[in-house]
Amino acid sequence: MEQPNKNQSELTQKNYKPRVNFSLKKEVFFVAIGSIIGAFTMHLPRIFLDLIGDSSYLVTLLVLAQVVNSTEPIVGFLLHIFVATTIGIVTGILLHKVIKFNLSKITTGLVYGMIAGIVVFVVFAIPVTQLLLGPNTAQILSEINPQMSYVEAVQEIERSFVSQMFNSLIMHIIWGLWV
Repeated sequence: MEQPNKNQSELTQKNYKPRVNFSLKKEVFFVAIGSIIGAFTMHLPRIFLDLIGDSSYLVTLLVLAQVVNSTEPIVGFLLHIFVATTIGIVTGILLHKVIKFNLSKITTGLVYGMIAGIVVFVVFAIPVTQLLLGPNTAQILSEINPQMSYVEAVQEIERSFVSQMFNSLIMHIIWGLWV
C-alpha cells in the first residue's frame, strides 16, 4: 500500500476547515437547548447567593412574576427562561439564515457567545430593568419589608444600581456562552 505524500497530507490538514451545516430545524433545536441551559446556568450564581444571604435576587424574580400578575418567584424564573429561550432562537435564526454565521472553532463560538450576551444585556436587559422592573422593584421591596417606605426602597435601588447592572452583565455573558 502506498503511503500518502507527507506534503499532501499537511496541505490537506491546513486547508481543512470543519463546517457545521445544520438545517434551520436543527439550528433552532440546538439553540433552544443551549439557551435553556444558559438560562438555568445564568441564574445559579444569583440563586446560590440568595441561599447564603448575599443577594436580593428573590426580589427580581418576584418583580418578573408581577409582569404576568403572579406573586410566585418560580413564575418569574420561568418567564425569564422563556424570554431567554425565545431571544436565543431569534438570535440563532438570524445568524443561521441572514448572516450565514459558521462556527468552525470553539474560540469563535465563545467569542460569539460573549458578544451575544453583551448585546442582549444592552438591547434587552438594561431597557427592561429601567423601564419595567425598576419601578416595580421599589414597590415589591416596600411590600416585603413594611418598615421600608417607598422612598427608602427607591434609594436602596439607586445605591445598588451599579452592582446589580454588573451582576446582570455577568449573567448575560454566561447565558451567551451557552447559546
